[in-house]
Amino acid sequence: MPIFIRGDHLSLGQIVPRAVPRVFASDDDGFKITGSGRLELADWLTRPDHPLTARVMANRIWQHLFGRGIVATPSNFGRLGQPPTHPELLDYLAVRLVDGGWSVKSLIREIMTSRAYQQASLSTPKSLSRDPDNNWFGRMNRKRLDAEALMDTLAGHNSLVKRSDEAAPGWKLALSGRMLFSEFSRDKPQTTLDLFDGANPDLLVPTRVDSTSAPQALFMLNNDIVLGTATTLAKKTIAESPRRRLRITFLYQRLFGRPAIGAEQKVAAEILRQSTETRQQLAASGKTDIDVETGPWEDLCVALLCSNEFLYID
Repeated sequence: MPIFIRGDHLSLGQIVPRAVPRVFASDDDGFKITGSGRLELADWLTRPDHPLTARVMANRIWQHLFGRGIVATPSNFGRLGQPPTHPELLDYLAVRLVDGGWSVKSLIREIMTSRAYQQASLSTPKSLSRDPDNNWFGRMNRKRLDAEALMDTLAGHNSLVKRSDEAAPGWKLALSGRMLFSEFSRDKPQTTLDLFDGANPDLLVPTRVDSTSAPQALFMLNNDIVLGTATTLAKKTIAESPRRRLRITFLYQRLFGRPAIGAEQKVAAEILRQSTETRQQLAASGKTDIDVETGPWEDLCVALLCSNEFLYID
């Protein structure tokens, strides 16, 4: 196609054959284009010896799991971007990705079973003095749940996720409760996702920036999604056991994957006591819609859903 002189489509220059940028090309990168050229471009991008594709993909997978890529500028592997902190590791992951048939699931499994991924996010004064930004991945980066993961977690505890092996015919999406299958429209803002720093679908967002704001806390305290999840959890907790201590243990196990320690048992019991007293006083004053049995457990569930342990991955 011809060159547009100064970008003007009415001012045409010489005809230039389609090819790859010379900085990426090798001696045998000549294209034999028989159609639109898209197939040749795809074949060139996915060649095992391509210098960028596998490395960029492996770096993005690492960034998603660790909160920071081996190359901190995932959309810029050139001179204006930052160099990789572990170039040999990046090459190894790229080779593993190609040798595994470009299986993202296989590479994620290999990374997540590594010692590096299974580190705690705890730091020591010595490690902070040597590597305050954790560029060498001497510990896990503490990160908040993505907006989509947070909504999926709330939906899972609220029994909203429908698991089915069959896809329904048609173009309309089923209401499964999972953000992966949600319908996004560019003319309808996704306020919940935006609140928790979800990516703008109109833009390329290589790295999300976590923010902490008052509206996020108000959402976790008052939104119907969170309150509905708390109600469902409270009913399941009450049905689990008649004993308060066992109920608290069940709730911690359900939300955090561990039992409550002694101090946490005491704090939870105090929350239940205060909530029960408040609701009893409201009921005595003539309020008719006060639930003294389930309500205190709902309050405890909201408190746990708002905790850092629920919102952050350590």
